[in-house]
Formats: sequence, structure tokens, C-alpha cells
Amino acid sequence: MKLIELKSKVYQLAKVTTSKQLKAQYQEIKPLDLRYKASWEKALAQLQHASKSKGQTPLKQIDTESTDFKEWLSKPPSEYKELFADAGAALASFGKKLDQTKKLTKTAKAMAASLDEFAEATVEEAQRLISTD
Repeated sequence: MKLIELKSKVYQLAKVTTSKQLKAQYQEIKPLDLRYKASWEKALAQLQHASKSKGQTPLKQIDTESTDFKEWLSKPPSEYKELFADAGAALASFGKKLDQTKKLTKTAKAMAASLDEFAEATVEEAQRLISTD
């Protein structure tokens, strides 16, 4: 089986779309080096084994949204509230600057295209003047 087919099968069984999600969801797959086909084969075997033994799931799913964390997120300490507010403001500022950059890039590309057309016209005019002499 080709690596791409293997990855696709693993993702389908795990109901994820990336290796990061896969490792976050299954502890037993976390230590595998997914740069290698052998690791993908081990992951597939583990997932297939888990799906066959429906009552007993050998792959432990990591509880990413524990109740303690949810509670902490809803009422973080004041020092973190300030950090979150600062991070939110920085992100908003970055978004504005990114939009400005995109507009300026578009304008610069249009100007470059205009200069190219002008240069071509100038070269053609120069060649025409040279050929008439």
C-alpha cells in the first residue's frame, strides 16, 4: 500500500484530517514518528485493533476539554485576562496591518505592470526611431 493511501486510511479510521490531530487524540500514536511508513502501518494496526474490539478501546483518547480547564477558561485569573486582552488587541492590529499590506502589494504590482508596459512602449519607440534614421 502506498504511503498516501495508508495515511488516508488512518485518518479515516481515526476521524481526523491531520497527523497533529491524530497524535492529540490517541496517546499510543503520539510517540510514533509519522515521517516513516512503518509508523503509519503501526498506527493503522492500532486503530484497526481498536475498532474491532468495540467494547474495549485499547487506544486511550486524550480528554482535551477537561472540566477543570473549561472552568479556568471561563474565569481565568486577572493577570491572564490582561494577557488575553493584549493578545487579542495585537491580533486585531496585525489583521489590520496585513490588510494594508495586501492592498499595498496589489498597488505595487499594478504599478510594476504599468512600468513594464511603459518600458516596452519606450523600447518600441526607440527601435522605430533607430530604423527610420
